[in-house]
Amino acid sequence: MLRALLLLFVFAAAPAAAQEYQSKELADAARDWRQELIDSVPANKKQPGLVTALRRTAEVEYQAKDYRAAIGRLTTAIANGADDDLVWLRLAQSQLAANDDHAMASAYNTYLKSTDPVERGAALFVIGRDYDRHDKQKEALAAFDAGLGFTHLAAIAERAEELRRLVAFRVTKVEVQAEADEARACLRFNEQIAAKADISYGAFVRSEPKLETASSPPTAIPCASTA
Repeated sequence: MLRALLLLFVFAAAPAAAQEYQSKELADAARDWRQELIDSVPANKKQPGLVTALRRTAEVEYQAKDYRAAIGRLTTAIANGADDDLVWLRLAQSQLAANDDHAMASAYNTYLKSTDPVERGAALFVIGRDYDRHDKQKEALAAFDAGLGFTHLAAIAERAEELRRLVAFRVTKVEVQAEADEARACLRFNEQIAAKADISYGAFVRSEPKLETASSPPTAIPCASTA
């Protein structure tokens, strides 16, 4: 009969701190999205004189939660010459609220252009929220932690802690094979783990009480799939 196994896994995580957030995927998307908007109006047809009115109207629409209308005004403003951090931030926030797929690209443009900690944090929170709503928990946590390094928002800090618990490396299930010739426990983790010949998982397994009479120590088998 397999005795109860005391499984000791040590997982160390560095505390959240201000850090430079980088993503090649988002950088490429942000660059392409910006260029698409700039190119949408030929250079000889741009009307920079419209930008102020477009931004003012977009702000009214955003406050009224007419996010689609705000997106239209802001993208038109960018096409006609607006290209600063604040126009990209308001566009990103509007797109996030409207479930627009360009929200992260717009937010990353804000992050790259801004030198203001609050604006950079807000941009990263947009990225984190968008990842979160697509169930990309690790990516969301990375963006939230980076954003919290610039500015604090209680709701984001709370969600970051929830995500930290969700993504922490852990055993999710133990399948006991007590009647086999050699007692075994098949461990399921929330992530795939390396299966290499030079790694001994037995070093992380302890039995309580100790199996003094066993011909060999109990075996902990990391399962191939996660659960």
